[in-house]
Amino acid sequence: MIDPQANSYARDILLQKYPKILEEGGVDLNNDGTVQVNEKVDANKDGQIDNEEAWAFLNANRGVLAREIDFVNPNVAQLSRDNRFRHLFLMEAEVYPKEKIEEAYQILVKLIGEIKHSLEEAERNSLGPLRLVDKVKLAYSEMNKTFEFSDQENPLFSENLCVHSLDCDTSSFVILALADELKASDPQWANIGLVVVPGHTVLCVEGTYIDFGFPHKQAETIMTPLYGDAIHEIFYFNIGLAKRWKRDYAGALTAYQKALEINPMNEATWNNLGYIHYRLKDYQKAITAYTLSLEINPTYRKAQINLFIVQDLQNYPQ
Repeated sequence: MIDPQANSYARDILLQKYPKILEEGGVDLNNDGTVQVNEKVDANKDGQIDNEEAWAFLNANRGVLAREIDFVNPNVAQLSRDNRFRHLFLMEAEVYPKEKIEEAYQILVKLIGEIKHSLEEAERNSLGPLRLVDKVKLAYSEMNKTFEFSDQENPLFSENLCVHSLDCDTSSFVILALADELKASDPQWANIGLVVVPGHTVLCVEGTYIDFGFPHKQAETIMTPLYGDAIHEIFYFNIGLAKRWKRDYAGALTAYQKALEINPMNEATWNNLGYIHYRLKDYQKAITAYTLSLEINPTYRKAQINLFIVQDLQNYPQ
């Protein structure tokens, strides 16, 4: 039995791919002939899949499922099976409508196709091999033909794609998604990392720091490039923002905690976590979070102000 009240995109894609998932209690993801504990989806064994169970199953097995599940209609263009952004889109489906997620996915696939075409043409017309940094700059130039570069209030990658306006995070994500498509045939595309500077994100391309397609000198003195989980950290951070704006403080709390598990040295995440504790009226935890933010960056003005406000509340309760 499927719970008719559970309006869950996660549940829908599981049932579409694995129609016997309830009958078998889960999915034999490692093909060993049995459904292991981490492969079970109906956790409470009530014969239904609710939102919480579907998302828990997807989150626990996201890496495998991203390769197995066609994100949208399999008859249309897809990102490669190894592209990290297949499952990163699934993360945002928790806070953004399914239809818009699918629209954003197709926009990204189309954009990557256009960039690849421009790169191929540039390679044909070049007198010699192009450096990776030149390829990245060309990709930004192609992106800017149909997308505006600006500071966005929308934190989600999918939402930015849908409105054709990209900020520092999301424009970097386009390049990283492109790199995932190309690095199998051109290994130099693996030499790209994210750099997180206060309030900003740039790319490190073979030692050159790129910000919206232009050199960024400040990054060299702030932080070394972050590879791998840095993308997940930013996705969790942005999902936390989206949930906070929806006043889903419990959901925002979970997202920020996951971001901090990946990178506990991000002062902005600690500050935002402190704000969530403040909204939940857990003032001592808010003070702890703001204090940790300031231990990382003693001059971080937002955390200074927020800490003062909460301490004032404790000294003079309303």
